[in-house]
Parts: sequence; C-alpha cells; structure tokens
Amino acid sequence: MDDDYFGGFEAADIFFKDGNGEPQTTSPAIPWAAFSTVPEILVPPTVSAELLPEQAPANVPADTQLSPNTLSAADHKEQELEDLLEKHRTLETNYLKEKDDKLISHKDMYNKLQEKHKLELEDLRKAGHEALSIIVEEFK
Repeated sequence: MDDDYFGGFEAADIFFKDGNGEPQTTSPAIPWAAFSTVPEILVPPTVSAELLPEQAPANVPADTQLSPNTLSAADHKEQELEDLLEKHRTLETNYLKEKDDKLISHKDMYNKLQEKHKLELEDLRKAGHEALSIIVEEFK
C-alpha cells in the first residue's frame, strides 16, 4: 500500500497480502480503526454488571415503561400541536375571508368599468351615426 496525498494509506486492498482468500474483518489501512465488523458487542470480563445498563423485561410492552414525565411531555407536545393547528385554521380562515372580500370588490369594480365602457361605446356610436348622417346630408 502506498501513501496518498493526505498522509494516510490507500485502503483499496480487500485481502491481506498473506491472506487466505477470505475478506478481511479489520482495516489494515487505518490501524486506529482496527475493529471487528461483527455486529455483536463484546464486553470485557473486567466490567462489572453494575456498570452495565439494566435491560427491560422482554414481556412488558414498551408503552407501559414510559415515565409519567415522558407521557406528560408527549401530551404537552400534542396539545401544543393541536393549539398551533387551531391557530393555523383560524389564520387560514381569516386570510380566505380577506381574499374573498378583495375578490368581490375587484369584481364590483370590473363590472362598473364594463358598464362605463359600454355606455361610452354607445355614446361613441351615436356620435358616429350623427356625424355620418350630417356628412350624408351635405352630399345630397
């Protein structure tokens, strides 16, 4: 194995140089990370049982093992979520009402402008007909 540009070793080799053809279980490229790839945890015999965490009994459901503080915190979070959802619904309702009011006012303004435009067009047609009738009278 060669040194790379960063001062470490390349870890491309998957077999030991004198290997027996089986994949290696520890990394020869990183000596400080030479640990087993086996999933189980081995506890040295010098560790006392008092230092190890106690395991919960297997036949007790996980829900009954929660402390009251955890349950009250979960209930508190759930209540907080419900309050926020209610606040969101209120804000959304107010927003939609405001937008509906704006929509109605814009529709009213649009209808007024259409009516005004229609009246102006009618006046323009009448003026055009009068001008045309005057021109026709002059050429008779």
